[in-house]
Amino acid sequence: MKVNGLTHNFRARVSKQPIKTSRFLWHVSYNYNSTNLYIANEGLLCEDNYAVFAHQYVASFNDTYPYFLDLWDWDYNSVSYPGKDLLQYSFWRIDTFKLNQFDWFIDPNMEKDYDCHCDTKVISPINFVCTLNTIPNYALKLFTLDIDRYNSKQSFVKFSDGVANCSPYKNDFDALKPDYEINNYIKWKTNTL
Repeated sequence: MKVNGLTHNFRARVSKQPIKTSRFLWHVSYNYNSTNLYIANEGLLCEDNYAVFAHQYVASFNDTYPYFLDLWDWDYNSVSYPGKDLLQYSFWRIDTFKLNQFDWFIDPNMEKDYDCHCDTKVISPINFVCTLNTIPNYALKLFTLDIDRYNSKQSFVKFSDGVANCSPYKNDFDALKPDYEINNYIKWKTNTL
């Protein structure tokens, strides 16, 4: 791994005091089939002297890494359809209940700089967390953007087993839909079908 300001002496900069997280965390990556298959096979790997990063309690995609950095480079005149840029990302939901008491910490890279990157003042360092462990594939579920729901921001009704359930649109993450192909592969790979 190339050493830079973000990786240099990373673990020494992590607070020694773990924090309590929500059950579900979000790891955002670029949406490449090869990367998604690799994560489905191996999980989210923790490199030496580094961490696996995630978001919690975030309502807007604009406040997620790497999206908030990529926004600086977008030419919005070339985006033909609102939300189309978000199709370039994979959203991995981490179920912390399946992780045997992993410790999570505030990301030291974001602890002081979060206000420069995020577009709302409801964001704080607690929204950017990391663990010094590899996240196994059985604790992951892949989601991608449902662009129509993202643009309409309307509630939707889901019918299952003769019951209707209405889900409101509360935040951007409500516009995500499971990637059944990858998620079924993870279930098959981990024998949890």
